[in-house]
Amino acid sequence: MFDGKKIWFINFSGIGNGVMMAPILKCFEECLPQAKYYHTENNFLASDYFIKKSKLNNLIGLSPAGWRRFNNEYWPCILDYVNRNNITSIVNLRNEGPNWDKEYYDFKKYCSKINLKIDFWDLNFKKILSREGNKNITEDIMDIFSSLGVSFKNLDLKWLSDLKLIEGNEIGFCITGSQLNKQWPKDKWAKLGKQIINKSNLKLVLFPGTKEAEAIQAEEMCSVLGNRCSIFKNRNLSSVSKKIGKLKCLISNDTGLLHIAASIGIPIIGIYTNTDPAIWAPYKAADFTAFINDYMYKCPYRKHHCGNCLNYDTCPAIKEFGDNIEPESIFESVEKIMNANIFSYGESSANNTVLEAT
Repeated sequence: MFDGKKIWFINFSGIGNGVMMAPILKCFEECLPQAKYYHTENNFLASDYFIKKSKLNNLIGLSPAGWRRFNNEYWPCILDYVNRNNITSIVNLRNEGPNWDKEYYDFKKYCSKINLKIDFWDLNFKKILSREGNKNITEDIMDIFSSLGVSFKNLDLKWLSDLKLIEGNEIGFCITGSQLNKQWPKDKWAKLGKQIINKSNLKLVLFPGTKEAEAIQAEEMCSVLGNRCSIFKNRNLSSVSKKIGKLKCLISNDTGLLHIAASIGIPIIGIYTNTDPAIWAPYKAADFTAFINDYMYKCPYRKHHCGNCLNYDTCPAIKEFGDNIEPESIFESVEKIMNANIFSYGESSANNTVLEAT
């Protein structure tokens, strides 16, 4: 049984990681109500709105996102943080491992050398690196929490389901992505949008990111798709989540918004140009279909057990081959998800599949 009193969870800092962690941390609090904890900086977990919805009580601080890699230059600050906050345990939830997070493992050795009394808990990389296939990151994280004495019998994967208020006739396009490698090309988005508009009475709403280039891309797409396409410009996470809850379906790059949609429980189509959905897809999401770019496997710099690439914005495989995810295939999945009478043809069918692009 884990008996730490002050725990520091090291994690990726993306919105999707925050969405995924909230119900896990809730189970953690239920099993270990005396434990207070810190977590790597995360915009989702920093939101009072979502903390209230998740009913978390014991998250007492967020550490700078830059510390998550434990680069040597940050060690003095990290040691001060640990000592000042009386942290007794560090739990690393990143799936990079000793090959890619070398300075974290060096930090552990250094703490032992200076006799710093602190427990370290990591994912089981002996198991991760030896297994035949990849496993969802949520499952790996739940494994380590289970080893700390946490039960997941009350795990609520749809913890934002009260936001599901399907009242309109819009399909969402999440065209942003934390890395260029994750972003499906603008011309393919536009082609898919034209198919939906031409064969249905549905409207489209675009969710661009915070970068100026993405805002310009969204404006260009709207000009091509016409007055049945709009841009959701409110960047407040609670407002974005409420808007997602009103959609009939969300089509998204591998982003945090995709995970928000899964926690709400609306149908989702995920586009994975550079990341592996076996690892990064929402855990046990209903009505979820993933399209995978086969060409990403040709990249010589892939971190296979991590499900991504060393090159965040210039993946050699994508640069040379592009992607083989086509709008026509995604449109067929949209038809199956929607009711038959929405389109000029098609049939209704629930989805929970992973498709290889053809």
